[in-house]
Amino acid sequence: MDVPIGPLAAAAVKPLIGKLMPAPLPGAGLADPIGFKGRGVLSRGEARTVVARDVRKLTARMARVVTEEHPDLRLQDDGDAVVDAVTRTLMALGDITWDVLRDVYADPERLADALTEAADDPAGALSERGRRLYELMIGPCATQLVEYFTRNPDFTARTLLEIFRKLGELDERLPGGDRVALPFEERYRELLSRLHRNTRLFGLALPEEDAEYPLDTAYVQLSTRVRTGRGTRDADGGERPATAPGRPFESLLATSSRVLLIGSAGAGKSTLLKMLTLNLCRDRLPEQLQSWRDVVPFPLRLRRFLRNGHLDLPAPETFPEQAVRMLQGTTPRGWASELLRGGRAAVLLDGLDEVPSRCRRAVLDWLRELEEAFPAARFVVTSRPAGELDEEQRVLRRRGYVTTTLDPMTPLQVDRFIDRWYGSARVVSADADDRPDRAQALKGALFKRRDLSRLATNPLLCGVLCALNRVRSAELPRGRIALYRAALEMLLENLDRERGVPEDTVALSYVQSEAFLANMAMWMTHNFRRTIPERDALNLIEDLLPSVRVNFSDPAGQTGGQGAAALVLRRLVERSGVLQFDGDLMEFCHPSFQDYLAGIEVFRKNYVDELLRNADDPLFQDVLIMVVGQQQREDQRQKLILQGLVSRAEQHGGSAEARRLWLLAAACIADVDIVDPELSERIRGKTRGLLPPRNADEAAGLAAAGEFVLDLLAEAIDGRPPRGEQAAATVLAIRLVGGPQTLGMLKRFREHHSDTVRAEVVRAWYDSQTPEAFALEILAGMDLTGIPVVVQDPSYLPHLASVSRLTHLEVSCALTDAEELAPLRTLRVLDLSGTAVADLGPLAGLTRLEKLSLVDAPVVDVSPLAKLTKLRSLDLEGTRVRDVSPLARLNALRDLNIARTHVESTHKLKRLPRLLIRGRSGTSE
Repeated sequence: MDVPIGPLAAAAVKPLIGKLMPAPLPGAGLADPIGFKGRGVLSRGEARTVVARDVRKLTARMARVVTEEHPDLRLQDDGDAVVDAVTRTLMALGDITWDVLRDVYADPERLADALTEAADDPAGALSERGRRLYELMIGPCATQLVEYFTRNPDFTARTLLEIFRKLGELDERLPGGDRVALPFEERYRELLSRLHRNTRLFGLALPEEDAEYPLDTAYVQLSTRVRTGRGTRDADGGERPATAPGRPFESLLATSSRVLLIGSAGAGKSTLLKMLTLNLCRDRLPEQLQSWRDVVPFPLRLRRFLRNGHLDLPAPETFPEQAVRMLQGTTPRGWASELLRGGRAAVLLDGLDEVPSRCRRAVLDWLRELEEAFPAARFVVTSRPAGELDEEQRVLRRRGYVTTTLDPMTPLQVDRFIDRWYGSARVVSADADDRPDRAQALKGALFKRRDLSRLATNPLLCGVLCALNRVRSAELPRGRIALYRAALEMLLENLDRERGVPEDTVALSYVQSEAFLANMAMWMTHNFRRTIPERDALNLIEDLLPSVRVNFSDPAGQTGGQGAAALVLRRLVERSGVLQFDGDLMEFCHPSFQDYLAGIEVFRKNYVDELLRNADDPLFQDVLIMVVGQQQREDQRQKLILQGLVSRAEQHGGSAEARRLWLLAAACIADVDIVDPELSERIRGKTRGLLPPRNADEAAGLAAAGEFVLDLLAEAIDGRPPRGEQAAATVLAIRLVGGPQTLGMLKRFREHHSDTVRAEVVRAWYDSQTPEAFALEILAGMDLTGIPVVVQDPSYLPHLASVSRLTHLEVSCALTDAEELAPLRTLRVLDLSGTAVADLGPLAGLTRLEKLSLVDAPVVDVSPLAKLTKLRSLDLEGTRVRDVSPLARLNALRDLNIARTHVESTHKLKRLPRLLIRGRSGTSE
């Protein structure tokens, strides 16, 4: 069949060519000879094979280049050993030829991965600095090898022949109609990627350049938590759904073709779908999504199909035109249906919650028809958690949709978001180039201000902080009050209006929403709760309705009573993003919103005395701090609160209770601009010597005051890091306070020079409410050499896989399977005494292990330890071991304890003359 190649090459195989050929830069363009400067040993590209002698020269030269960049890695003792290790890695597949490069698509990164995987851990015997030098050399050396081959005169001819061969194979498989469809698909992907390359920050009155920014530079990967079934009831009586550990959304898509993604307002649902669309269009999918490589996305915002209050859902053939309006009338006939039928399409439905409740059944019916007509297609639906138990979401789960909820952002993700947000701002606005300190200033503010760190939990609110920080020249609103007011205005009123989300059954202004929410917030605080049952919320709304002139479009609301209250509550939950369901109860999405809103009601409902009486309760402490900030223009009211705290403190003399009250008063005035000067001086004079703590006793007393001391402590150590015992006491105080807000503060100490301080940071991990985040963001970056890490819960072990400098681990829990220990290849000391581990097989790869304790473990077979050539000490006391002959090859072994074992003979260990065997009473030599 005579088929023209040109159109196919232009439309169908652009990604293929991209994989087979390097980037179109001068020469190969991947690197200068030897990576940085000068002519290298591999610069001419004439030979067709690179042999060991050439690789050795390249490696030696690269070692000099890298150590020029990193002088601290100039090694006197094992420099040659590093060169040998890198050489062995580069030669792991034998002589390097064009065929080797072709198998990795001439990609240096893939080449480095293939060579490293083929090598048998040649860096295992290197020192810590030697391993670091080794890791810094592998990538540049691989790049040099690819660069060398691309300079070979045969490279272009070989590459073109390979491309045309692949084109021929592809052409054989193409039906005739695809010659029209493929160019259209190329154009569709290109236009769709243009539409989705930017994202916009809605809800704030910002300059245009601050409201929109490039998506791919600002995007931060978020983790999701899959609902696994019905959970248990919590202390408040609410049901908490059972969930699996968090994992990236992309890894979930790799195993699930139907996903229901749940997230509150601003959690990143729409942004995540936009990024997925962008990556599909640009063929930039992560490794775990290779099964999606040829998938075409159809992103559809459900609210766009509402017209005059009615829902007009599209037919599959119009999906391309709905996603890209400029393509209207140009879609090849049957193209979309063919992709859906063949499993090459993903329908991305954004905003089930944005459809009026009366229309959602129609959406589900329409979606079911699509599922039945195109069972191989992929579907992703997003919704807010406005009733995670709502019928619509239960229906989707019954139809096989995996329900997953976006996790709050961790401090590390917040840091990355800020860096990328400001990086994208510099791309779109030249004005940002001369202010590189703004991102750092925001991070500093998050460190010092607990109210900010508690707010920065999702991309929307992080974007709010970034934008306000930039517009105000690195000065966020000085007080938390202005910040929370701006955030609530955005969530309650501006966000839906600017995004064009239609009103449903009730329209609420900001003032009206605030009144209803503040009433609920004070009820919760008054009842010492962070949750409220739905029936109580309805009663509060019903009581307030006569004085709040609400505009109802639904006839049920116009009659008042519980029907009207239910409509208002649904609006507040579904659209504001401020309230959310927690099982059968409701809560504020951020506790700080409850504190701020409750503060509004304090004087309105005359709750001042109650607030002061309960100043020892953390729930009331944060409300007190909010009230003092809210009453800056009402000096008598503000003075009433502060004087009440001071009077109570003075009544308690020098007691711990007095210190706590003084500290609380200091927290109240920490970020207010207007305050009585005499009261301010009295408070500051009393608290000046309390921070930071000087010893463990002071740390315990400080932590007992309440979570608010974190604000004061952050202020006290900012710019003046404590030393010695004071540093350890500071970490102890942070640890004793606890909570997710402590992560950012503890990060300041992870590189402290004192082993005592770093050990205290490690102990904070045991108390952490978020051990996975703690391991990733703090332990992973710490030098743990010589610092014992004790695990008392086996669920903590998987989190240690990310800790690259873990050397000493003690497991003191009922561990039965050592499989979780297999990835911990940096371990030098391991204590499994008293555990239930019987199979030592997973330890065979821990080749750096020097000391192993297995006291009273039910171990029988020690043969897996025969590969641990660095093992110096082995304690088998109380085990069931009979045969120790497999240890005869461990030349480094110096100490062996076989007391209370079944060992009958140590004769074969005589070849280890320097070995001390303890507890061998009753055994033969």
